[in-house]
Amino acid sequence: MRKERPDWPGQNPLWIDDFLAPETCELIREELEFSFWRPSTVVRREAGGLLRDRRSKMRVSETTSADWFSPELSREIRKIETRLTRVLGYTRERFEPWQATRYGMGGKFDFHFDCGCWREDPAGEREATLLLYLDSPARGGSTYFRDLGLTVEARAGRLLVWRNLLTNGEPDPRMIHSAAPVKSGKKTTLVTWVRQRTIRTNSGG
Repeated sequence: MRKERPDWPGQNPLWIDDFLAPETCELIREELEFSFWRPSTVVRREAGGLLRDRRSKMRVSETTSADWFSPELSREIRKIETRLTRVLGYTRERFEPWQATRYGMGGKFDFHFDCGCWREDPAGEREATLLLYLDSPARGGSTYFRDLGLTVEARAGRLLVWRNLLTNGEPDPRMIHSAAPVKSGKKTTLVTWVRQRTIRTNSGG
């Protein structure tokens, strides 16, 4: 029987270098050029419990979502998900639809948590974050976990994973993190979040 909270290997956060081959990163970046990009937003829960996406100075980047992925990119994502389920033990039905984000010079995302707004959602909170780097900025762009004193460099092909929740389901305060400003070059990422329960109505994105 599959565990609800798989004991995937390594520490929290965990990263695996060369999870994606250079040619796969290049293919994904090329396919993303056909997507519709928009300024990135942050999620806030407002009075009445509604979630709202808003522009914020704390986040400087562009985002596109799986709705805009080409058929070829969607097929590549399916392959990636198959590998992720084997390595991490999560079922793909708990994966949110993927997003891609690109950061130019000065692009950043100040300190934030990836969870805290979805407790009342039928699928529950964002239990874990799965982040793939698609290129390597010349300078800057790292993911920094302030309370852990941990810096993870943005390196093409690297998979970075972390659990957002404690064993009791509460947000883990140690998982506050930032995307450091890109000082030279560019940074492109793919990300999804694993919910506590099923969020997909089928095995697709």
